[in-house]
Amino acid sequence: MADRKTVTRQTIIGEKGIALIERRCLEMGHLFHPRRVDHGIDGHIDLVDPDSRAVLNLTLLVQSKAQDRPFSGETDDGFHYLCDQRDLDHWLSGNSPVILVFSHPESHEAWWVEVKAAFPDTVSRASRRVDIDKHTQRFDRDAAQALLRLAMPRTTGLYLRPAPITEVLTTNLLPVIEIPPTVHLAPTAFIDYRAAGAALEAHGRRESGWILRDNLILSFHDLRDSPLRVLCNGDPERHETREWADSDDLDTQHRFADLLSRTVQGSYPELRWHKDRKHMHFRATSHLGPRKAGRGPGSRGRTVFGPHTSKSDPQCVGYYHHAALRTRFRRLDGVWYCQLEPDYCFTTDGYTEYPFADRLLAGIKRLDRHPAVRGWTRMWANYLCQDADLFTEARPVQFGELATMTVDRGIDDRWWGPAPSGAAPEDDQDASSGGQESLDTVPAVADAETEDLLSLLQDGESDTGASRRRNPGSKSRSAGLRMPRQGRAGSARPLMDSVTLDEPELEFGGAARHIDPRFGITNYGPADLGAADAPRAIRVGLVGPADQLDGLRRWLERCREPIAAKDEKYPHLFPEFPGCDTDRGLHTTLVFSDRNTRAISSRDLRAIEAASQPAALTKAVSIYAEEIRALADENRVDVLLVARPEQLIDTVGRSARGLKAASDLPAPDTPDELAPAQFANFHDLLKARLLHLRQPIQIIRRSTWDEATRPSEGHSRQDEASRAWNLHVALYYKAGGVPWRLLRNPADLTTCYVGVAFYRSDDGSSLSTSVAQVFNERGDGVIVRGGPARISRTDRQPHLARADAHALLVHALDAYRREHHTAPARIVLHKTSAFTDDEAGGFQDAADERFIDTLEMSWITSSEGAAAFRPGDAPPLRGTLVTLGERELALYATGSIEFYRTYPGMYIPRPIGIRPVSPTRNPRELAAEVLALTKMNWNQTRLDGRLPVTLRTANQVKSVLRFCPPDQAVATRYAHYM
Repeated sequence: MADRKTVTRQTIIGEKGIALIERRCLEMGHLFHPRRVDHGIDGHIDLVDPDSRAVLNLTLLVQSKAQDRPFSGETDDGFHYLCDQRDLDHWLSGNSPVILVFSHPESHEAWWVEVKAAFPDTVSRASRRVDIDKHTQRFDRDAAQALLRLAMPRTTGLYLRPAPITEVLTTNLLPVIEIPPTVHLAPTAFIDYRAAGAALEAHGRRESGWILRDNLILSFHDLRDSPLRVLCNGDPERHETREWADSDDLDTQHRFADLLSRTVQGSYPELRWHKDRKHMHFRATSHLGPRKAGRGPGSRGRTVFGPHTSKSDPQCVGYYHHAALRTRFRRLDGVWYCQLEPDYCFTTDGYTEYPFADRLLAGIKRLDRHPAVRGWTRMWANYLCQDADLFTEARPVQFGELATMTVDRGIDDRWWGPAPSGAAPEDDQDASSGGQESLDTVPAVADAETEDLLSLLQDGESDTGASRRRNPGSKSRSAGLRMPRQGRAGSARPLMDSVTLDEPELEFGGAARHIDPRFGITNYGPADLGAADAPRAIRVGLVGPADQLDGLRRWLERCREPIAAKDEKYPHLFPEFPGCDTDRGLHTTLVFSDRNTRAISSRDLRAIEAASQPAALTKAVSIYAEEIRALADENRVDVLLVARPEQLIDTVGRSARGLKAASDLPAPDTPDELAPAQFANFHDLLKARLLHLRQPIQIIRRSTWDEATRPSEGHSRQDEASRAWNLHVALYYKAGGVPWRLLRNPADLTTCYVGVAFYRSDDGSSLSTSVAQVFNERGDGVIVRGGPARISRTDRQPHLARADAHALLVHALDAYRREHHTAPARIVLHKTSAFTDDEAGGFQDAADERFIDTLEMSWITSSEGAAAFRPGDAPPLRGTLVTLGERELALYATGSIEFYRTYPGMYIPRPIGIRPVSPTRNPRELAAEVLALTKMNWNQTRLDGRLPVTLRTANQVKSVLRFCPPDQAVATRYAHYM
């Protein structure tokens, strides 16, 4: 019988390897096409969009390496492979991505690696060796997103949803699981804690865990038998704890929270209360040596007190650090929690505060990262939850484990980069209020090393971020027991609800969509492209020192052509500027002329420089205002570009206090409505002086266009392309253009967005409504000033009377009609303080009077204290929405961003709070609308804003209006304030 052709075993193995690749690609939702002729490439993958199922016209080349025996050095963890030199040269020579897929077809196992990533340099290419981690490089359905990211051209702006990775987020909310069954109260003559404490000490007694409210003393201790009896001025009463814990009365809730807080403060002898910092911190050890605490689930413990050597004299102790904690008790969905906010305290001797403590805290704020805050939060949770020892009385308030939640989208930290320098937009910079010292300067002034602060943050950073597995029926699973310990045990409550919202799309030219303003404008043009009123040419007036105007004009002329991207590692975060001309980008051109240029004379500049503060600031504003008015009156320009005097120093001020240095600003977390007039700067004063002009003003610093000029103290400088983006978009908007608009479903009601905020006048004498800031979907803003507001004694927040709330919204709707020649069918009203019944009623009266179908009111807080922590290095994704209660939401409007492949902020992101009042939409829809409104910011062109436009504009409007007398006519367009 003649010999028959045979098929080798390796051929069968190879075909099985190809079949396995095809099957895995189908599981991912992609299409694999094998090649019948193998010249070092076995096939290619056509990639498919996971949402639309559209074929993306993106391909990956594939080389299969299938074996039925172990690969070289194979273990349960990995193996290595030695590539043929000719194959390696072939794979690296093209511009298409090539992946190697290694497989054991018989066991249905496969792993992959991208060739250029495996051989990034000449050393690795010379070795020809690729190492495979069998745990992290599996070729299965979880690799689908990684393949898409690999194939996408880095500069096209194509974007994907975050990967469908299930993650458990841990909050900073510690549930209260046991509380004493009885609250005791009695009349008292004391209204001051200091006097009451002195009375206790006069009787040789001490006791903690009590509060004074409205001539009453309240405590969990029995006042009949307690040392507190000396403070009572009548017979004590007993009340069931649940009467207080479950009360819907806000004042009662505040009392109960205060009682919980003071009880906990007195339950840990190792902690000391700092009345000025409003936090607890660990006491110094008797020998002033270091001490660790907080060992437990997810943490090996941290150094909670310790010495630090002086930078100038390493033989001496410069200061001591104390781990500190701010707490806030709050009731969420019927359960009481202790909200943990780690802090730091610095002393010279274990007791006296270090003179440069604020500088060290500022340095830590700059260095703090997500893993460090997560680790310190776990440490404090473990410490507060630990059982009392044999020598300590059982603590009256006891806690469970930190509340957790599960999200359906997450981050593969292997593919993400660290936060890049220079990425934070102006929204994230506290420098808007005067700036910060450089990171190098802060520790140096405090006689400390930056590495010393880093070691404090990274202490115990190898702690796991994952929460311990728990029995579904265990006590710790419960999110909090409102019942007293003598009562019946509470039932377990489900974990908090959380969802990740899609990144909102915006509309650009031709009704095209994109999530990022810069890529949308580059690919499709501005939203009003082709409209009759779109600014095709913007006449720019220039005002400033002569030595700046020539350089500024040359830079703007150069911006007609593209400006290269900064960083190839983050192509979506730092894209190129496409240039500003009629055939690209914003499809407009900037027009200059000598007639529209006004130079500030050298004599005037010398006068400004010679004047002392605050006279220099006043003189500069007067000199510039005169030149700007003269140019504006000629009516030949659309926008005025003002180069500020380089030597001018912004100052802080209020006439009653005098003017101070910018470094003496109030703390950044001081509520805007309650703080004194903070920052009298050139920008705000000049705009307040010129609000009557028709043309908006854009103020520019020399460091924006001149690379040789360092930014002034407290200001960072972005890359040149980002600066060009931000400036040109602002000019386009101020000239009447629409760079982008909200995406609107034609079936949706026409919506008017209103923001209500409050400010003090410059002399601090009155608190007034700053506006309704009124916007439509296009982002056209109208500013309306309202009537007086008053601070409530109940919540210490500003509020309007019913008539004033009604009048404010009526005026806002009238302004909207005048501007847009139509009335909205729906109003979304955001406010910076809680709604009283009078306010809600007044706003509703106005809506009814104007026949508005729908009114959605929400209290938006700029910083929600509840926080969530991922198990990895990056913070939660932007769009993470946590339902804290029936009408309490926490939304991460800043955070990690899939499109950027990093968290692009300077500081740890904090969620904003959303408190809807009588909502007609579900919480997810309300939050998605707020998230979309954060993108309507024409001062910066990244996709992530921190606040919705309704409230973000309030900060700029307030800063200008507080310098305007009540009877001064002001501009109605928002463009005049930004």
